Amino acid sequence: MNIVNLKKAATDFPIQHALADRWSPYGFEDRPVAEADLCSLFEAARWAASSYNEQPWNYIVATKENAKEFDQLLSCLVEANQAWASGR
Repeated sequence: MNIVNLKKAATDFPIQHALADRWSPYGFEDRPVAEADLCSLFEAARWAASSYNEQPWNYIVATKENAKEFDQLLSCLVEANQAWASGR
């Protein structure tokens, strides 16, 4: 059995398998993402194509290792998103 089958979305109505099988390997794990992985992710995003090649990217990152910054960023989210983003 592969991990995709374990993480399949419980949809209310039938949807494309590619959507129901989609999942994030980091998004819902209760473990930190390595700083090197974060740097690679944001470097790739920085070089991603954009409309008219203007690269209007801005990112704010806070990890749980710095609780004050993490809580400050978490407070910017709506309550429903705070629940999953906090991992609490």
